[in-house]
Amino acid sequence: MYGTPIAYEPVSPDDAYRAMREAGLSEWMASVNREYLTAYAAGWGDYTTTAVADLLGRPARSFATFARDHAASLRS
Repeated sequence: MYGTPIAYEPVSPDDAYRAMREAGLSEWMASVNREYLTAYAAGWGDYTTTAVADLLGRPARSFATFARDHAASLRS
């Protein structure tokens, strides 16, 4: 719809910290975010649960399906 490609560009936790500080985030908040980025990069959040299916009573959809459905809703 927008015609602009989206690309992933990895950013190190230290570079993210510097960018957050330059954007005005407090030292404490930028440090906490850097800790989370470091943990996620090490696999801390690499798991799935059944929470969505349990709550909705149906299987979760993939991100690709969600994005396609959302894009279709914007066109209509």
